[in-house]
Amino acid sequence: MHTHKKTAWDIVADIGGTNARFAIYIDKALQQIISYATADYESFAHVLHTYLYDIERTSQWEDHPRNVCLAVACPYDPDHVHEVISFTNSPWSFTQADVHAILKESRIIIINDFVAIGYSLMEINDRERCQIGGTKAKENKPIAFLGPGTGLGVGYMLPLHDQLYVLDTEGGHIDYSPNNANEVVILEFLSQIYGHVSLERILSGNGMINIYRALAHIKGITVSNSILPAGIMIAALKGEDPISIETLHTFCRVLGSACGNIALTIGAKGGVYIAGGIIPQCITFLVRSDFRNRFEGKGRMNNYLTNIPVWVVLRKNLGLFGAAQAIAHVD
Repeated sequence: MHTHKKTAWDIVADIGGTNARFAIYIDKALQQIISYATADYESFAHVLHTYLYDIERTSQWEDHPRNVCLAVACPYDPDHVHEVISFTNSPWSFTQADVHAILKESRIIIINDFVAIGYSLMEINDRERCQIGGTKAKENKPIAFLGPGTGLGVGYMLPLHDQLYVLDTEGGHIDYSPNNANEVVILEFLSQIYGHVSLERILSGNGMINIYRALAHIKGITVSNSILPAGIMIAALKGEDPISIETLHTFCRVLGSACGNIALTIGAKGGVYIAGGIIPQCITFLVRSDFRNRFEGKGRMNNYLTNIPVWVVLRKNLGLFGAAQAIAHVD
């Protein structure tokens, strides 16, 4: 890129199953945020070249970014830099060497997308989150966070030597565990399709469709192949379709149970965060649902969970901000 003004800059990216979001990070701010639909590009290299071309036409940056941090929606081990990065909910794959071949003079950092979420949550303020139940989080205690989106991400922040350590997991792929008769039928219906029914098969965009199809099956109703999560949510929030309403209620109940299970597992007295693209669109519905009852409804462990706060994250571009924070944290 040939420019007159030479300004040092970084590229950050949040690469999910549905969208790949890129931004320039400079002076602690995101600029030139562009989102690309993964289905429109045959490879990650293609979309990276497209972003570089798009910003080259309008910007005044140095020829190469100092750092490039990619937050990827799949397992990634930073100790194995030559491994192929294969996305869980997208056909894309690439290696760190592929990125370096395009940006030879840049430092390349690759992290799991939920590690990026964890870094971003370290900087969040009260205006950027909405609390649902509980009291005040305890300091120096573990924090859990999960995010229903195209898939289901789960991660933790653990206090270690006076700072928080972000731990990524594949907790979205644990077994789905039903808690009432309807949820058992949903499990049986989805078992016939997938075999193993993970939590992600329920708590994700496609999971919302799975719930809807299962409930329709129970009632003997045929479902169109064109049904979309957004359509289900809009119909539920407007009160226009009984199956959509029950789908969203079921989603909120299962989410409450999952958050409670995760809080118990890690001892998340520091609180639980819900990130991702789905929940901020239906916070009022979530508050009025059985979410909090299911969060706390753990029998003898009810009192353990009563005071643990749950927050819905309102901040936009969370993954991009987290990838930017990771540049300072990752060696």
